[in-house]
Amino acid sequence: MANHRMRQTVGRVWLAQAVLCVGLLGIAASVAAEPVPLDNADLAEVVGREGISLYLHLEVNSADTATPYSGARFTRSFNVNGITTYAAAQGLRGTLDLMGVTVDVSARPDQPGGSYLDIGLPGLVAANQFGFRAFGVQTDPQAAVLPEQNMGGVLLHGVGTQTGRFLMWAQ
Repeated sequence: MANHRMRQTVGRVWLAQAVLCVGLLGIAASVAAEPVPLDNADLAEVVGREGISLYLHLEVNSADTATPYSGARFTRSFNVNGITTYAAAQGLRGTLDLMGVTVDVSARPDQPGGSYLDIGLPGLVAANQFGFRAFGVQTDPQAAVLPEQNMGGVLLHGVGTQTGRFLMWAQ
């Protein structure tokens, strides 16, 4: 007898939930409106949160932990007095998360019709052993940075917050 009552109660609850879902779907379908094309003058009057917000998760050779100096390298050449030398950052790897990078296009107040790119710096930066392990200056771009020529490395590990914006516009 108790089993029969429980089945009836569960059946009624399920039926009530099904009716509620169908009703909500009917309301949602009736509220939806057809898209309306807007010209530039109409779009200029639209007010709201513009731009995009990005979350970046970057992993560079994060599984490559065989040796302290293995992994990718970044080199930049310089020509000084006819001699080409290379600044080499070796052992580039780690994980970096940038949260809340915003990109927006805004109107320039000093130039009618002009605009600028407003890039909001990430609100949260999280790094896990991100950076390079060795830095050196040498004449061979492919040669390893030897321990006696290593000028140091940069490793970021932790969490930080920041605020600010980077503005770019054409001249």
